[in-house]
Amino acid sequence: MKKISPIAWAAIVVLAIVSLSLWTVRTRNSGQQNDGESISPTAAELRAESVSVDNTRRKPNRADPAGTMTATEMIVAQKAAQQHESQKVVEAGRNKLSAQYQSERVQGSWAVAMEQTLERLSTTPQIEELNAKPTSIDVNCRTSVCRITAEFPSKLAADDWFTLYSLNAGPQMPNVSYNQTFNPDGTARVEIFGLARN
Repeated sequence: MKKISPIAWAAIVVLAIVSLSLWTVRTRNSGQQNDGESISPTAAELRAESVSVDNTRRKPNRADPAGTMTATEMIVAQKAAQQHESQKVVEAGRNKLSAQYQSERVQGSWAVAMEQTLERLSTTPQIEELNAKPTSIDVNCRTSVCRITAEFPSKLAADDWFTLYSLNAGPQMPNVSYNQTFNPDGTARVEIFGLARN
């Protein structure tokens, strides 16, 4: 059996490329309309994509039972539904901790010691550097759950404080629920329920 020389291989490859190119050009030219205008592949692809998107957006689903939303509207609706579901989970956790706090009795020495620790952690040097020190803070612990309420001059101060406070108090309260409300004057109020022991 004879070996094929490298020049012959190169010729075969070039021939294959030229043949493929000619076939592609012929295929494009055969896609002409009756009036003699040719349809460019990009236009045909765009039309196919448009039909595909139109068909997709009209399929009914939970977010759009009638199937009338555009793709963008569908994404927005799905994100809103996910946020709503997440909010329900957060509220359920908050309600559970709040109910547990309300049902517990104060357990003397443990509650007092934990209140002092949590209050001390509310004003660290890092918090003061960010000007996020609360204008007032109230810490109350029962048997296992503590409730912390704090007032701040602004939303930014409240956000910065909570971020640092949750890092500082994390070992004492690994499970917390956080709620923030705003007053008309721009001040903010933070309420935290935290499970401080099992």
